[in-house]
Amino acid sequence: MSTQSAAPTGNPGTMVAPKTAPTKASPTKAAAKMHRRSRSGCFTCRLRRKKCDEGKNQCKACKHLGLKCEYKRPMWWSNNEQRKQQKETIKNIIKRTKLTEKTAQIGTSCAGTPPGLSHSLPTSATYSEATAHTRAPSIESQHSPSYEFNQPLSHDYYDYHPHIASPPYDTNAHYQPFPSTPYEVDIKTERQMFVNDIPTRRDSTISTFSTYQPPPPQPPLPSFPEDDWINENIYNTGDMFSGEEGLDLEFFDFSHGNPQASQQALIQVDDCDRPLLDHFIDNVLRLIFPILEVNQHGSARSDVILPALESNRCYLHCCLSVSAIHLKSTRGLQGEQIDNDILRHRCATITELCGALKNDSNHLQILEATLGMIFFQCSVGRPSDALPDVPWHAHFEAATSLVRKLELPHAMVHDNNARMHPPFNMTLASWIDILGATMLGRSPQFADTYREKNQSGSTSGLCELMGCEDSMMYLISEIACLDALKSSKGISDMQLCQLIESLGKSLDTTEVPPEMLTWPYSSTGAIRPRQLSRNMTAIFRLAARIYLCSLVPHASKEDPSMISLVDRFTGSLSLIPHGPDGFDRSIVWPLLIAGSQSTSRSIFRQALVGRMASLGEHAEFGSFGRMVRLLQEQWSTCRTIVTADFSAICSSLDHSEQHPNFVQSFDVIEEAPGGLHKLASHVKSPNDTSRVEKPATMATMNTSNDGVYLQAAVQPGYSETIDNIRLEEYPMLKDTVYLDHAGITPYPKSLIEQSSKHLMHNLFGNPHSNSPSSQLSTRHIEDVRLRALRFLKADPEFFDLVFVANATAGIKLVMEAFREHKGGFWYGYHRDAHTSLIGVREAASEHRCFGEDEEVNNWMQDLSASGAAYHRRQIGLFAYPAQSNLNGRRLPLSWPGGLRFPCQSSDCNVYSLLDAASLLSTSPLNLSDPSQAPDYTVFSFHKIFGFPDLGALVIRKESGLPLAMRKYFGGGTVENVTCTSEIWHIRKQDSLHEQLEDGTLPIHSIMALGTAFDIHKQLYGSLERISSHTSVLTNHLYECLSSLRHANGLPVCVIYKNTTSSYHDSSTQGPIIAFNIRNSNDQWVSNAEVEKLAAIRNIQFRTGSLCNPGGVASFLALEPQDVRRNFLAGQRCGNENDIREGRPTGVIRLSLGAMSNMHDVTAMIRFIEEFFVDSQCQPKSGVRLSGADVDFYIETLSIYPIKSCGGWQIPSGLAWDVRPEGLAWDREWCLIHQGTRAALSQKRIPQMVLLHPSIDFENGILHVRYDGKLPPSIPNVITVPLSSDSTPFEDLRPQCSKTLCPSRVCGDSVSAYTYTSPDIAAFFTAALSTPCTLGRFPPGPSSTRHSKFHSPPLGHQTPTQPPQSEQPIPGAFPPTPPPSPPAPNSTSINQTKLPILLSNESPILTISRSSLTHLNQTIASKSPPQAKPVPVPASVFRANIILAQSCPAAASVPYDEDNWRALTILDTSDPSPTSSPQKSTTLNILAPCRRCQM
Repeated sequence: MSTQSAAPTGNPGTMVAPKTAPTKASPTKAAAKMHRRSRSGCFTCRLRRKKCDEGKNQCKACKHLGLKCEYKRPMWWSNNEQRKQQKETIKNIIKRTKLTEKTAQIGTSCAGTPPGLSHSLPTSATYSEATAHTRAPSIESQHSPSYEFNQPLSHDYYDYHPHIASPPYDTNAHYQPFPSTPYEVDIKTERQMFVNDIPTRRDSTISTFSTYQPPPPQPPLPSFPEDDWINENIYNTGDMFSGEEGLDLEFFDFSHGNPQASQQALIQVDDCDRPLLDHFIDNVLRLIFPILEVNQHGSARSDVILPALESNRCYLHCCLSVSAIHLKSTRGLQGEQIDNDILRHRCATITELCGALKNDSNHLQILEATLGMIFFQCSVGRPSDALPDVPWHAHFEAATSLVRKLELPHAMVHDNNARMHPPFNMTLASWIDILGATMLGRSPQFADTYREKNQSGSTSGLCELMGCEDSMMYLISEIACLDALKSSKGISDMQLCQLIESLGKSLDTTEVPPEMLTWPYSSTGAIRPRQLSRNMTAIFRLAARIYLCSLVPHASKEDPSMISLVDRFTGSLSLIPHGPDGFDRSIVWPLLIAGSQSTSRSIFRQALVGRMASLGEHAEFGSFGRMVRLLQEQWSTCRTIVTADFSAICSSLDHSEQHPNFVQSFDVIEEAPGGLHKLASHVKSPNDTSRVEKPATMATMNTSNDGVYLQAAVQPGYSETIDNIRLEEYPMLKDTVYLDHAGITPYPKSLIEQSSKHLMHNLFGNPHSNSPSSQLSTRHIEDVRLRALRFLKADPEFFDLVFVANATAGIKLVMEAFREHKGGFWYGYHRDAHTSLIGVREAASEHRCFGEDEEVNNWMQDLSASGAAYHRRQIGLFAYPAQSNLNGRRLPLSWPGGLRFPCQSSDCNVYSLLDAASLLSTSPLNLSDPSQAPDYTVFSFHKIFGFPDLGALVIRKESGLPLAMRKYFGGGTVENVTCTSEIWHIRKQDSLHEQLEDGTLPIHSIMALGTAFDIHKQLYGSLERISSHTSVLTNHLYECLSSLRHANGLPVCVIYKNTTSSYHDSSTQGPIIAFNIRNSNDQWVSNAEVEKLAAIRNIQFRTGSLCNPGGVASFLALEPQDVRRNFLAGQRCGNENDIREGRPTGVIRLSLGAMSNMHDVTAMIRFIEEFFVDSQCQPKSGVRLSGADVDFYIETLSIYPIKSCGGWQIPSGLAWDVRPEGLAWDREWCLIHQGTRAALSQKRIPQMVLLHPSIDFENGILHVRYDGKLPPSIPNVITVPLSSDSTPFEDLRPQCSKTLCPSRVCGDSVSAYTYTSPDIAAFFTAALSTPCTLGRFPPGPSSTRHSKFHSPPLGHQTPTQPPQSEQPIPGAFPPTPPPSPPAPNSTSINQTKLPILLSNESPILTISRSSLTHLNQTIASKSPPQAKPVPVPASVFRANIILAQSCPAAASVPYDEDNWRALTILDTSDPSPTSSPQKSTTLNILAPCRRCQM
C-alpha cells in the first residue's frame, strides 16, 4: 500500500496555505504523479517507482540524491526481502539529503511563515513563498515516500556561497509578530492501494489541528524534534554506501570551513572552459579520492573540490589542465586546441603560484594548488601524456615549505590530545610524503611528526582519506628512513639486521586474525568502509614486509621467503574489489612493491594482468598505468626474466612508442637487491625506440638448467572475477586445487542456502494428488522443466524433457524401450563413448563400434543404399558423446542431422542418442533447430551446477514413438490398471514425460534445480562465458605441459590429443587434458604415485581408465588380449598396479570448470615441475662395491605382523625364518572392514600407526597395544595366539575362534581367517572409529597372492633357495614351513609368480642407511635457511632389512643398491672350520620399491 500526505487545506475560520501552493492537486495530476515510474531505467529508480532519465553513467535523480545508480541487475532485485531492505536504505538516504537541504534553506526563508505544527512534520508549505516549489504540495511532501526528486533544482533554492560565513540568524527578519489566539489547520491525507502495480482503492481523510505557540523574545532557529530519529538512523546506522557501519561525516578539518549540504558551487569560468569544468566534475572528480568517497559519501566533491574551484583560481587552472589531459587520453582527442588547453591552464597555474609566492600570501591556497598539481596528475592521463616540466618531488619541496610555514605538523601533533579533526591538506601531504620517500630513497620530510603520532596512537586521517590505517603508514615511514640510512652507508649490516628485525616485530603487532579479512561488500551489495580499510591495510602490510625484507643485506627476489611473501600478497589481492568500480588505483604502491620483487614464475604477474583485464582501458591511465609501464620495463630488461605479454591487454603500452619520461616520479630508481628506489636504471630511456618482440602465443618460456619458466598473458575470455566468486561461493575450495570438474563440479554456497530457504518456506507435496501442496509441486516442476528446455534453446513445441537420476539413467531408459521392439535393435556406438553408452550393446541384437569419425561418415553415406533395406526391418540406434570424457575432444554435432536425412529419404529406422553430459559442464548445447538436433539427448545437471543430483533425457517429439514400446510402467505413468481376472492398463497420453517418469519424481531436487539456474546465471552469466573462460585456462595449461622437458631434453608429459582437435578452438576441444608422465630414463611413472604426491599438495584430479575403455585402449595401444592379461595379473581400475609389462594401463586427467582460475593451472604446473622434472640428469654410477671395498651389515631386522600397523624389531642374535612369502609372521594379519570385507590401509586410516604389535615367544602369543585413547570399558591391549591350535591357550580360547571368509587386499581376492570374537572387533573398532575386526592370511602353497614388481633392474640372476632353519620358531603357523619351490631358471624370473602374504608388492623390503642419509642431506640443503627440517626416520619406509656400511661416510655410495642383482647374507656366528663353506642366505633383487621412488 502506498500512502501520500496532503498539505493543509483551508476551512472557514482557519489559516490558509500560501497561494503559490494549490489547496489540492487535481486527481488526474495526482494519479499521473503516483504512477510515474521506469521500467527501463536504473534499478534504483525502478525500485522507487520513479521516472528515470537514463543518464549515463548516473541518472540525474540518483546523482542529486546521492544514491547508487545501478543499470546492471543488482543481486537484491531478485529477492523480496532484500528489496525491502534496499528500499528502506534508500529512504534513509533521501531523508538525510532532504533534511540537510531543509536546514540550508531555513537561513533564506522569508517572513510570514508560522512555526511548525506540533502534530506534523514540516513541509515546504511551512516556509515562505521564497522557497515555494512548483510541485503540488497536496500530493507530495519532502517526507513522503513518493516525493518527486527528479525535478530540477534552481540555484536560488540553494543560495549557497561556500567560502562566505553565514550571518547570524535574525529572527525578526524572518518572523513577524502574529496573534496569540489559536489557529486551526486542516490536514488532508490520501491513501492509494496498488495490486500488481494497478491502482485500486483510494481513500482520503481530513484532520483538524489547533495549536498555540507564542514566540519567545528572541527565538532560536526552529528545531524539529520529530526528525531526531532521522539523524540517529542515518549517522549512526549507515546507509547503502557504508553497509552496516556508521560513518563520521565531519572527520576532517577542511580548509573551507564547515560545508553546507547539497551545495552547487558557483564557479566562474570562461565559456570556452565550461566543457572542461563539466568534464572535470562529471568524470575526473570521482577518480581522485575513491576511499574518501566511500568513507564520507559526497565529501570529496562538496567539501574539497568544489569549494576550492570557486575560491582558488590557481587550483581551478590546475583542475582544468588535468581535465584537458583526461579528455585527450580517454576520448582520443588530437590537435592544437586540446594541447593549447593543457598548456594554457598549466601555465596559468604556474603563473598564479609564482605570483602568490612573490607576494607571500594565500599560503593555504598555494598549498592546495600545489598538492593538486602533484596528486591529480597521478589520477589521469596515460604514461605518455606527462608534461615535460618540473618533476613532482620538486613541487613537493615547495609544498613542504608551505606546510611548515602554516605550522600544520604542529597542529597535527597538537591534535593528539585535543581530539581535533586533522587538517585535510596535511593529511594529503603526509600520504604523498611517506610513499614518495620510498620512491626517492630518502626519509620522509615529516618523519618525526609521524613517529610522535605513532607513539601517541592518534590518527592523521590517512585511513579515512586513502584506506590504509595510520599506524601502518607510520611504519612504512620508518622503513623508508631505514632505507635512506642504508643507502647513505651510515649503518653496519649488523645494525641494519637488528633494526629490520625490530620493525618486523612492529609489523607483527598490527596483524589481525585471518577471519577478520573478508569481502568488503555486505550481503545486500553495500560497501563496508571499515572492512575495506582492514583489507587495504593488510595489502599495505604485506607490501611493507616485502619492502623491509628487500633491505636485508644480499637479499634476492629468488629467496624462498621473498617468493612466499609475494605469493601471500597475491592471494590477499582477492580481498580488494577490482574493475572500473573497484579500488585497484588505491593500491598502486603495494602493487609496485610486490611487482618489483616478483620472479618470472610468480603468480603475481598473472594476477596483475587479470586485474588489468578487469580494469579495461582504465588500466592505461594515471598512477596505475605508470606502475604497469614501469614494471613492464623492469621485467623486460631483467636478464633472467621473461616478460608477461601485457600488450594483450593494453596495446598502448607498446615499447616501440616514443614517450616522455613517464617515470619522472621514479627518476632515481634502479633495480638492485634490497632497494626499491634503485629500480629505474633498468628502465629504458624515453629515446630508446628499440622494439621488444611480442610473443605470438599465450605462453612464453625460457628453458634453462633452472627449469621451464612459464608466464601467461590473459586473453579475452579469462574472467578474473572468478577469484572473488571462489572466495565467496566456494569455501570448500580454499587451499585446494580441484581439477576433476569432468567428474562433478563443486556447488556454490548460495545455491545450498537459497535451496534450503526455498524448501523451508514452502510445503511441497506429492504431485500425484490435488492438494494445494501437490499442485504447488506440479506447478514448480513444470516451470523448471520449461527452464531446462530453454537452457538448451529447445522449443517445447518440438521437444520434451524427462527427469531422470543422471545421464546413465536416461541412456538405460532409451535402451529399455528399444530392446522391446520385435527382433531387437541394431546398436552403433563410437569408440570415444562412455562406459554407460557401451553397455547398451549387451541388450542389442547386433552392435558395431566405430573406431574413427571417417567410419561414421562412410556408414551414413551407405545408409541410403545397402544398409537402408536392413534398417527398414530392424530399428537402429546410433550413440556417441558430444565430448570425450577422456581427453575433451569434441565430436561433430552435425551427425544427428546428417543421419536423419538419409533415413527420411530411404525410410530407414535409425535414431540418434547424444551423450551431452561432458559437453554441457562448460559449454552450451543449441537445440534450436529440431531438424539437426539429436533424437535423444542425455545429460546430468550436477555436472553443470554441482547440485542437485539430477539428470535429464531430452526427446525430440517426432522421435517419441520408439520409446512407447517400453513394457514396464510405474506409478504416475498410467491412467488405469487392472490386476485380477483381466490384465489391462492404459498409459497416459498427454505428454512423453508423463509416460516415462516412473513413480514420484525427486521433488526437492527439482525445486533446487530452479534455484541452480538462477544462481548459475548470477555468478557466470552464461555457458558461453564459461566456455571462453575455461578455453583460455586449458590452452595455457596444455602449452605449459607440452613444453616441460628433462635436462636431457626428453619430454616430461605425453599428452593424448586427437589430431583433429586444437586447444585454440573450443569447437573441437573442451577443457580436459589427458596425459602420462615419463621420467628422465624414458620410463613411465605410475599414476598412483602421481596421485599420492598430488594429495600431499592438496591437488585433486582423476587417474585410471576414466570409464572410457575405447579411448584409453586407442591411445595406450592396448589390444583386447592385453586388457584381459592385465586383469588376470591383478590390474584393477583405481589400484596401484597400473604399470604392466612396461606400459601404463590408465591416464591422468585434468579437467577445468567454471570456477577454475589461473592459480589452479599454475599450481599444477609447479607440482609436476617440482616432483617429476629432472633438472640434473646424471648417468648412474658405475662403481660396484665388493666385500673388499666395503663391509655391509644388517643394522636392524623388523617385521610388521599386522598390515599397515606399527612394526616390531626382532631382538639381536635371534634366528628368524625366511620363507618364500618373506620373513616369518611379517604382514600375516590384517584388519578387515566388517561391511566391505576389504583390508584396511594406513593411507585411508592414519590412526593405524598407533597400533603396535609385539610377539611373546615364551607364551606363543601376539600382543596388540593401542597408544591412543579408548573408552574405559575397552582395554588398551588385546592378545591372540600365534598358533592356530587353541588347545594350549585355555584363557584365550574365546578369542581364537575364526572363520574363513572372502576378502580383498590391494585389489586381490583372497580367503582370510576372520576372528569372530566380539572383544577383538570392539577393540579395533574403537581404536580406529571404523567397524572392523582382525583377519589372518596364512602362508602355504595355496597362497593366491604374488609379488608385483614392475621394472626390474638389468642383470637379474637366478634366485637361490633360502636355507631352512634347523630349529623352527615356537608357535609357528603352520608349525613346519612348507618347502620352497625350486629356483626358476634365469630367463623366467620375470614370469615367475613369487608368493606373498599381505604386503603390497614383494616378500621383503630393504633400504640402505647411506641412501637415507643422503636423502636427509638433500632435504636440509633445499630447505629455507630459517627452517629446521626433521630428519626422515627409516621407519617411514617400513622396511624389513636396514643395511649399513662399516666404511667411513665419505666412502659410501647412496642409491648404489639400485644396481644390485642379489643380496647374500653370511652367518658370521657360524663356528664351522674356515675350510668348510660358510652358511649364507641369498635374496634376489626384484625391483626398486615404488614408495621409495616417490
